[in-house]
Amino acid sequence: MFKKKRSIKLGKGVKLNLGKKGITSLSVGGKGLTANFGSKGVKTTANIRGSGVSQSATFFEDKKQQAPTSQKNDDNSQRSVGILLSIGILILPYIFAWLLLRSGYSTYSRVISFAWMAFLIYSMFTGTNT
Repeated sequence: MFKKKRSIKLGKGVKLNLGKKGITSLSVGGKGLTANFGSKGVKTTANIRGSGVSQSATFFEDKKQQAPTSQKNDDNSQRSVGILLSIGILILPYIFAWLLLRSGYSTYSRVISFAWMAFLIYSMFTGTNT
């Protein structure tokens, strides 16, 4: 079977990665340094081009995916959107809205943050030229 993965270039150094189930992640950066914002966390990769030397680090990793199966997770628990994440979404939704794709956040908070991002993108392209 073949994996179907596709990426859409949104601008210089910004790609939207799509998978079988929809949007999987957002990649920002280029050759040498890249940050990937997805449902599993934020992964940064730095490398020295042509040398084969690279280093990766994952931040804000989803702890539920790493938990042993013997532990029971409360399915009714919801993550709350903290004040710092809210400010990040308000100022730079292109980066911080993707963090809400991690499990535990409500559909309502996801819709609000992505609607805000869509509004900002729409207003950027339909601005009046004087």
